[in-house]
Amino acid sequence: MSNITDRKVVIIDESQIRIVAALVAISIVAYLFLGYIGLLILLIYHFFIQLYLTPLLSPLELIATFISSLLTHNKYSKNTSEKEFAAHLALTIVSVSMILEVLEYTRLASALILLLLVWKLIEVSKNICFGCRLYEFVKQKGIEIVSL
Repeated sequence: MSNITDRKVVIIDESQIRIVAALVAISIVAYLFLGYIGLLILLIYHFFIQLYLTPLLSPLELIATFISSLLTHNKYSKNTSEKEFAAHLALTIVSVSMILEVLEYTRLASALILLLLVWKLIEVSKNICFGCRLYEFVKQKGIEIVSL
C-alpha cells in the first residue's frame, strides 16, 4: 500500500479562492453577530463538500464562481495539498466550534471562530494563507502529511 503525500498540480483561479475566503469571513461575522448556528452548519457543509466531494456542490463556491466570472481572471499553478491542508484545519476549527456551541461553551466557540475570521480576513486582504504556511513549515520539519 502506498501513501500519497502530494496531489497533482492544477490550475486554480486566485480571485475565486479569495472570494470564497471573503464569503467564509462574512459568514463568520454574521454568526458572531447573530449567533445563528445554521451558519456554522453552512461552513461545515462547505468545507466538507470542498474536501471530500466536489466544490461545485457548495453554495459558497457557486457564488464565488459567479462573482469570479464577472471579474478578470488571474490563474496560476498551485499545489492543491497546501489548500487541502488549510481546508482541513478550517473544517476542524468550525466543527469543534459547533460542538462547543452545542455544549453551551459559547465564548470558547466564538473565540475559535474569531481566530478563523482573522485568518480568512488576512487571506482576503493580504493573500496570505496561514494553513499553506503551516503546511510548508511541517513539510520542512520532515513530517509526512498523508492525504485523506
